[in-house]
Amino acid sequence: MYTGGQLVKVRSASRVYRRFYWLDEEKGELRWEPSKKDSDKARVRLSDIHEVRSGKNSEVFLSVDAAEHFPNECAFSIVYGEEYITLDLVASTTEEANIWCTGLRHLISGLSTSASPGDTAREAREKWLSDMFRAADVNSDGFMDEDESVQLIKSLSDGVRDNVIKTKLREYLKSIKTADSDQPVGLTQSHFIELFKDVATRAEVYFILVRYASHEDAMSVDDLRSFLEIEQGINASREMCLNIVAECEPSAQLREKHMLGIDGFTRYLTCDKCALFNPKKRTPTQDMDRPFSHYFISASHNTYLIQDQLSGRTSLSCFQTVLEKGCRCLSLDVWAFVDNNNEKNLMVHHPRNNRQQVRLQLSAVLNIIHEYSFSSSDFPLILVIRVRATESGQHHLADLLHEHLGDYLCTAELFNTSVNNSLTPEKLKKRILLEISGRSQDDLSLSHRDQFTLFLFLIIFLFSFESFC
Repeated sequence: MYTGGQLVKVRSASRVYRRFYWLDEEKGELRWEPSKKDSDKARVRLSDIHEVRSGKNSEVFLSVDAAEHFPNECAFSIVYGEEYITLDLVASTTEEANIWCTGLRHLISGLSTSASPGDTAREAREKWLSDMFRAADVNSDGFMDEDESVQLIKSLSDGVRDNVIKTKLREYLKSIKTADSDQPVGLTQSHFIELFKDVATRAEVYFILVRYASHEDAMSVDDLRSFLEIEQGINASREMCLNIVAECEPSAQLREKHMLGIDGFTRYLTCDKCALFNPKKRTPTQDMDRPFSHYFISASHNTYLIQDQLSGRTSLSCFQTVLEKGCRCLSLDVWAFVDNNNEKNLMVHHPRNNRQQVRLQLSAVLNIIHEYSFSSSDFPLILVIRVRATESGQHHLADLLHEHLGDYLCTAELFNTSVNNSLTPEKLKKRILLEISGRSQDDLSLSHRDQFTLFLFLIIFLFSFESFC
């Protein structure tokens, strides 16, 4: 950083400039050239920097069309000055962006500062995260592995998805390993705090906070009251604001000072009190004892796809995402493959994209479905399975369905097919219905195998396709 390097500066109105940036160690400044500004203006004092934010997490990055052409992992923003101006930059590589972000964060954290209210908020946040880290570190070895880190970040943040946390964590672990190959694989306390801030701090929420906060990174009760009255249109009392701080602020230090930090403010905005959805509608008010064809069913087509059908990637997280959003109909294509060990496996992928990299193990898919089938709704889940396999492959499919979903499956032993018109969503709560196609009915007759007969519901229903992936 002291020798300098080329960075792309992104401005509003889709303007981008390539500039040479370097650190002036003697003056404690970040400087750049060439610039139309005077040399005194083309600089930022390190003491004026409030935060270094990784990725496209600023108003400029989120609003400028030109920013779409730059990789998210190469972008970062420097928030500085009394007006919280952002200097939005793009490095040529991920490694270079990590060097700038890590170096600047280290420099600004080491600067001697007075104990202002803003500093108190930052210190309180770090103390809270440190306490949570130590409580979760059951081995007391000062390290947390990937699974432990994901679970802890998910429990402390609101609404951050698993796949986002895992992606950020792997990028971070990779940068740590590159910087220090002798260090054990895992997150230290300081690494965890830095990663949590990167993942859980939402740019749009942060900018609202600093707009109303009189003490930089935390709202006082009066600040919160102003926000509620101006932005939310709520005639808020002081007692109401104190209750919000007591309920939502995770840091004991800030609660004692009656202040709301970024984590508490995020929790408040994402809690049920601020939800647009009418809580009375969470329990269905319609008659759910009618035939299936009387309902619109929230469905996901080709659930496993992240991108396009021809060359796009697949992910197990797609199934978790749609089920957590209340989807009641999933679709998957099952194919039989022989691996290098001459063992037959059932895989999930799109018919037009059978590359090995995009194949998902059917057993892993069924595990996810079993875990999250009824996480958001007790009403029946419909699995539309298009199977392309020989008779032995179909028997293997029956075995896997019985093994992974057996306690949820709706089978012929439970219901009489002659009265299927009387089967309703209410009567089939916490049951998984199967609609299997792709072979003749004779090929799908599995009642002779292990006394396990799948009850195949051929339901004529209307549904609205809502692709969540």
